[in-house]
Amino acid sequence: MIAAPRVERWLGVAPLLAVLALWYALPKLIDYPPYMLPPLSQTWDTAREAIADGTLLAAIGGSLLRLAIGFVVGNALAIPLGIAIALNRHVADTVRPLLTFLQSIAGIAWVPWRSSGSASAWGRSSS
Repeated sequence: MIAAPRVERWLGVAPLLAVLALWYALPKLIDYPPYMLPPLSQTWDTAREAIADGTLLAAIGGSLLRLAIGFVVGNALAIPLGIAIALNRHVADTVRPLLTFLQSIAGIAWVPWRSSGSASAWGRSSS
């Protein structure tokens, strides 16, 4: 019975180790351009550089700022509208078709994707 928790702990780490091993091996086995399948070592070096020079922290900060702005703007619009819908039948009947339409759109469709493949709320270019 004591050996079981050790096995379970390693079973939780096994998928991560399998992905890392596959990521290490695939660039050596498959001839893909590095921009499509970068080697694990190159990715690790880039991550370390981004941490060291502060660009990772700046990118995380920018993303969190955009997230907070979206949260505040969304709540500033949604809470009063929700209260108006709950209190006034005419408002509810007026906005119901629009809300029904918006509910049918998949959540991922609201993410504005750029041509480089990264999401940006403001459409900034990376260059």
